[in-house]
Amino acid sequence: MRKLITLALILAFTATVAVGQEKKPRIADKKFWLVVAVSAATAILDVESTSYCMRHNPGCTESNRWLYGERPSRRRMYFTQAGVVAGISGATYLLKKTLQKEGQLGWFWPVPQLGASAAQVYLASENYKLGNRGKVCPANGAGCQ
Repeated sequence: MRKLITLALILAFTATVAVGQEKKPRIADKKFWLVVAVSAATAILDVESTSYCMRHNPGCTESNRWLYGERPSRRRMYFTQAGVVAGISGATYLLKKTLQKEGQLGWFWPVPQLGASAAQVYLASENYKLGNRGKVCPANGAGCQ
């Protein structure tokens, strides 16, 4: 009889604990980290394309002089881009957290970061083209003067 009562109390306690613990949705889930990885990959692509343009065309300079300087080293561009990716990822995290809390526009949180990544892909392609041709480079990429 004691064993039966003990077993009943244990089951009642574990059932109460299980019901009382609601799972909160994770903010930094697999989708979030995938978006961050895409952003980091496009930042690397941007740095490498800018380096390519500056190596293959002596007139190429960085058009974001206020961010990098006129002819930045690859190391400087990587460290600067790491800060940019970290900043936009933090903003994306806060946006996702806010939107999940409010329960509205839950699909919108990756749009700003993926938009910035799409812009970097476009500018990287322009950097590679301009590194081969030596024409005026776009804003936000390597600028040829």
